[in-house]
Amino acid sequence: MRYNPPPMEFFKRLLGLEKKASATSRTREVLLLEVEAVLYSLPYVLSVKRVVDEFAVGFRVNGSSTRMNLESLLLATQDMTPEERSHHVRQFFTALTMPASLPDSWADVREKVMPVVRPASFGPRASREVANALVERRPIPFLRVLLVMELPNSTSHMWHEHLARWEISEEEAFAAAFANLARVADSEDDVYESSRLLDPGFLASCAGKVSGRPVISVPTRSRLIVTGGQDEARVTQLCEQAQLEFESNPHAISPALYTLDSAGRVAPYLRRGNNELARRVRHGHALFALREYELQKESLQAWHEAEGVDTLLSDFTLNTRNTDGYPLAWTMWIKDQDMLLPEADLVSIDDDEGAPFIVSFPLARRLAPECFELVPDLWPTRYRTVAWPEPRVVEQLRAATVDLATFEAE
Repeated sequence: MRYNPPPMEFFKRLLGLEKKASATSRTREVLLLEVEAVLYSLPYVLSVKRVVDEFAVGFRVNGSSTRMNLESLLLATQDMTPEERSHHVRQFFTALTMPASLPDSWADVREKVMPVVRPASFGPRASREVANALVERRPIPFLRVLLVMELPNSTSHMWHEHLARWEISEEEAFAAAFANLARVADSEDDVYESSRLLDPGFLASCAGKVSGRPVISVPTRSRLIVTGGQDEARVTQLCEQAQLEFESNPHAISPALYTLDSAGRVAPYLRRGNNELARRVRHGHALFALREYELQKESLQAWHEAEGVDTLLSDFTLNTRNTDGYPLAWTMWIKDQDMLLPEADLVSIDDDEGAPFIVSFPLARRLAPECFELVPDLWPTRYRTVAWPEPRVVEQLRAATVDLATFEAE
């Protein structure tokens, strides 16, 4: 619940105040960025940060924090092509951080399991089977809750094969993880602070300490911020802060805001109406959806190419209305095409009978439920188009064409 502002170097880069880098500095920066990208992509690496004033990175893996100087790696890769260097860096750090074998007994693991909140795009993406092999829960759109095991000589995410080996259920594993989280004290380097987004005891304690419903932000892995929904100035500040950190922090989770529903469960936070704050809040959710759907599409395209699947992947498109800045998130549905559609506010329908027309996507699913099939193993959500509506339903949809100048999402 602390605010750690971005380093001054970020603002210098943003404002163009840095001195022109030398060729050597640029080469080092390229390698640093590549190393960071690889480490961030490895699911068993919990945190990564540059070492100030050194050509080095620090990362947390194998139960402890490790710091590595990159001079030797720079020398080893200086004559490689960019493709060769990228392959070498990935192989090097994958081998360096590969988890050791896990204990055979659940009793040896139970007190070392912790929950972590990550974006939907986090984790291995080699295939749909691999992408869904981690033990996870999907309680909130575009987020996943995973389990990590911090053992004496390894740090690893929990996979379904581990549950089978230890003969335990997901419920038992998650119960142990949240019990362990409740025992972890808050600290300056708390990599589990965002995990408290789903800690029922913590969230219940917040409800009585703020004005109105709690409004929660988890912009990065080690940050969770709570304010009250009645304080519009604080909520506005939280929107701005969450988006800034989301766009600048390599450990970013979400620019969206969350709250508690009537049952005390975490849910997306939205405000009614079309005032400036309502638009800001909605834009945070739309921005998050845009990034997650773009990354998902990249993975799906690779999977489809490898498997010879001929399915159109409809984009999640985000526009801002010129008149008032209202975010408009839409996708496209084309007649007689096998398509996977993201969940958007609007859908542009092309029925080969004239210009496409735009309707509310939730309304389209209600009027033509037989045309959409939820794909259960995809996260974030996508719908397969399995039929085309009857002519009378098409006319109903056409009659429900929205006025984009005044549209407000459901």
